[in-house]
Amino acid sequence: MDDWNVDAAVLSSQKGLCLPPGLSFLVTRPSLGPPAGRSSSFYFDPRHHRDSFARGQPPWSPAAQIYTQLDLRLTHIDTLGGAAAELDSVSRKARAFRAAVAAHGWSAAARHPSDCLTALRFDAPATPLVLALAAEGWFVLPSPDPRLVRVAHLGQSSVDDHLELATRLASHSQRLRLSAAAPTP
Repeated sequence: MDDWNVDAAVLSSQKGLCLPPGLSFLVTRPSLGPPAGRSSSFYFDPRHHRDSFARGQPPWSPAAQIYTQLDLRLTHIDTLGGAAAELDSVSRKARAFRAAVAAHGWSAAARHPSDCLTALRFDAPATPLVLALAAEGWFVLPSPDPRLVRVAHLGQSSVDDHLELATRLASHSQRLRLSAAAPTP
């Protein structure tokens, strides 16, 4: 947190850790000290959490299965070489996927995409493309914009998986006559 000059960060289990939703984490810089005042939210009052974790437990009934999955995921990350190795893996998958789709004339919908996710924008709704991929066991992330297809580069997938997905995207989009739209300005 010091390197990024961040005082507080909120994280969730379903994002970078690729777990089901249900766990949220608040991390603060020690120099901030204990929370002052009272929160307007009963469940998000950091004092309840601080006092309970001092006893080694969460303040309310935990989502035990997600905690177990969290432990397994963190153990797996450690066996792969730690957080830096995991972040490097995500970056390699993102670069490989983007290079593969660039070979088809596509680019990420965002000008500066995160390594975690690549969104591709098509000129028409991509629902038939998403369904064709799902029928083959390949799943891309939903989006409120039906023209977007979002590909996550997190979790247990490999560079080869991402290259295969890029090939399948190209094949199905050609068959469905979908063209990639220009990146968002």
